[in-house]
Amino acid sequence: MKIYLFLSFLLFTCIIYGQNRKDSIINFIRNDSQKSGISLRKDSLQIPVYKLCERWYKEIDFLKRNLSNAEIANLENDENASLNIIALISRIQKNEKKSFVKKILEEEINRNSHKLISKNCSDAISILPKELFLLELIQNKNFFLSINFKLSKKELQNYRNQILLKYSNFPH
Repeated sequence: MKIYLFLSFLLFTCIIYGQNRKDSIINFIRNDSQKSGISLRKDSLQIPVYKLCERWYKEIDFLKRNLSNAEIANLENDENASLNIIALISRIQKNEKKSFVKKILEEEINRNSHKLISKNCSDAISILPKELFLLELIQNKNFFLSINFKLSKKELQNYRNQILLKYSNFPH
């Protein structure tokens, strides 16, 4: 009986610690991904530019392994593009099939939102639409996502064209 109580306590402690760690990482990224204050201005509209730093790879890896499907869905719909990307790469890691990844790309391209993300944590020059950033993560070697296939040149060009078309009148 004592062992059962001890194991129950240990399990409860691990669950609470894991949830607290997830929450603290999410809050850190939510705050730090905009801390630099990079934004684009057009007329009176100020558009935030988010960032996803390679030095956060351990925290992002922890989230990828520990986020529930409900948490992933919440992050996908967050206003923060960095958290959106973390949710998307978490989904992709759970199902690395090419058809599933293409479905995610198409969903994001067709989503009625326009978000920008810096390609580099310290570089405000290389700003991309969130969808193009995701496409680069899928296609190129990086710390955040490792998949075992490549999109064809034709598929890449098709996705790039769709993204450019989506952002052609951005901001409205």
